[in-house]
Amino acid sequence: MAEPEEINESIEQITESLKEEKQREKWTAYIALSTAIIAVIAAIVGLYGSQAASRSIIAKNEAVLYQNQASDAWAYYQAKGIKEDIYMVGAKTTPRFAKDLQAEAGRYDQEKEKIKKQAEVLETKVERSNKESETNYERHHIFDYSETFLHIAIALAAISALTRSKPFWALSLLLSLIGIVIFGFGLAI
Repeated sequence: MAEPEEINESIEQITESLKEEKQREKWTAYIALSTAIIAVIAAIVGLYGSQAASRSIIAKNEAVLYQNQASDAWAYYQAKGIKEDIYMVGAKTTPRFAKDLQAEAGRYDQEKEKIKKQAEVLETKVERSNKESETNYERHHIFDYSETFLHIAIALAAISALTRSKPFWALSLLLSLIGIVIFGFGLAI
């Protein structure tokens, strides 16, 4: 039969073992919870990255469309200028019809100014759309970096749970924080 001291030591060891196991379970729950939160943040960052890429493409397409319209407007402007020049040459070479030809040249000059303003407005739209595209493309890359840090953090949290290593979990939390800060920079642009 076992001595009371041995029984007390066994009970203490079992109690201590149960406490340690309870602590491990609690710590594992923290890892699981933090990993789930990191995964949700990574999904949100991924969504923002996809949206930024789509906006970049849409803005670039608009820039190309406006550039085509501006090119057409400038070609039309040049055509009106050529017609104006033809009428001015005609006015100089045929004095008999000079007044009518100059009036027609003046009409083309007025039309040119209107077309020029439209072309300049379109060029402004091209610049604005190109800038928007570049900003969204840059934002997309920043979100990609953020998402990468968050995915690495998830992997480190899994390693932490498997190896029961708190330093891996701490590193996971640190990389998550870095990923969130990078995400914040992307939103600020």
